[in-house]
Amino acid sequence: KGASEGIRIGMKAILNDTVLVGFVEDVFEHSARIRLLSSFGQERQLLIEGNTTPFLVRGDGGGTFVFDVPRDFSVEKGNALLFMGERPFLVGFVESIQAHTSESVIKIKAIIPFNPNELSLLILIP
Repeated sequence: KGASEGIRIGMKAILNDTVLVGFVEDVFEHSARIRLLSSFGQERQLLIEGNTTPFLVRGDGGGTFVFDVPRDFSVEKGNALLFMGERPFLVGFVESIQAHTSESVIKIKAIIPFNPNELSLLILIP
């Protein structure tokens, strides 16, 4: 789908009505390109489930995200990352936590909950 079908830059690309895959980046007459949230250098404010403090999460490519949280922040492997808007969307899951006692932050790596090579149907919403 593209501009002829009402697709616009900035629309959210949603999988299974629950997972935010990314945003429409370019629109052509009958097609559009979606940039994955996990694409290298993409930055978004996301929440870790059960918390109200958003963190700046950076796409690291290959379906992964990286970000830092304060050392005393409560986070566990498997926690969901959420995009908050009119309603929350799942973005990924915490895969690993790297904490060193000498550092003031914990380094988090998260992964997307789908294989981008197997996507066949997405819903685009404003």
